[in-house]
Amino acid sequence: MLKNKNQIIDMIFRYLTNNLTEEEKEELHSWKESNETNRLLFEKLTSNKTFIAKREMYRHVNTQHALKTFLQHTRKRRLSLHLKIVCRYAAIIIVLFTIGLILYPKKQAIETTSEKIETGSPKAVLLVSGGKSIQLQTQEHTTNELPSYVQIVDSNSQLIYNKKQDITTPKEYHELQVSRGGEYKLTLPDGTFVYLNSASTLKYPTCFDPDKREVHLSGEAYFEVAKDPNKPFYVITDNIQIKVYGTTFNVNTHDPDYTSTVLVQGKVGVSIVGKKEEIILNPSQLALFDKKQHKIDIQNINPQQYIAWKDGLFVFEEEPLEKIMDKLALWYDCQVFYTNQESRNIRFTGYLKRYEQIDKILKAIGSTVSVSFEIKGKTILVTSNEMK
Repeated sequence: MLKNKNQIIDMIFRYLTNNLTEEEKEELHSWKESNETNRLLFEKLTSNKTFIAKREMYRHVNTQHALKTFLQHTRKRRLSLHLKIVCRYAAIIIVLFTIGLILYPKKQAIETTSEKIETGSPKAVLLVSGGKSIQLQTQEHTTNELPSYVQIVDSNSQLIYNKKQDITTPKEYHELQVSRGGEYKLTLPDGTFVYLNSASTLKYPTCFDPDKREVHLSGEAYFEVAKDPNKPFYVITDNIQIKVYGTTFNVNTHDPDYTSTVLVQGKVGVSIVGKKEEIILNPSQLALFDKKQHKIDIQNINPQQYIAWKDGLFVFEEEPLEKIMDKLALWYDCQVFYTNQESRNIRFTGYLKRYEQIDKILKAIGSTVSVSFEIKGKTILVTSNEMK
């Protein structure tokens, strides 16, 4: 009679893939019929309803990583299926996760308390001349407070500055501040589109100088710069200056060790503040500025991993869990603590919906890598389940 949970998982998986011997079929049947609990569990794990319910949660998870995790839990019997064949059984892999969720509830459960971690949303504060601050969460209260050349659109998620603003108007500086758990869009007076991510600030003039356009960024922002060959566009951070020649790119200063500039289209020149040397980036390249060593490294990358956030996705490619949780903490405005050092270095590949509830995000991650999460108020505890 089957008693070991690993054997049960193995047997049900091979039942779903039609890889049971006649003797094993009889053994599985005997286990199923031995009591009502086993029978109901078997029916639940092998039903179409279970697959449909779990498919949406796990459809963006890397199935090769899923198989690797499963094999780690079934050391007593190694599956011989080649990875390419297993990928054809993505639906079965999903059901397999369900088996793990039921038979290993302590490892997969996401415990919560009454205080809820909320998904990020459009919200920001606009600082105008004289130190006045305007909360941008509620359109009905902010429209009358905004300067006449600024309008708020898209259900209170974007500011647009009038392109035809009189150049003789005294130049003022505005500052758009996006808090943790927020995001906001902005169209500058020249038509440049800026999308600010959580915990980010952009300082800019209400009208640009005749010979240049200059903004100051802290945090992360995606830019689509309006072309003007006679008026170059500059993005200034604490460490680097980016000269733009009409292009699409992403800048991120959140990492305490690095500032990243990712070029999607066009051309940019990156230089260290205070130095004249400029490094030209080509599309699909990353300029990584080391804040400690004060040097810039150029890498060829897939830009989608760095700009997917603006399209409502988290994209991770072999990314350490600590880096992933840093991003989630900013977006969901929560704190993250690790109960062991091993959990920080676990790597995850997949893409997840940015506007999904945090518990679903954590369940998807925890189903493919050996880690568990516990939510207490607005704090997430992370624990590695790796066998020592």
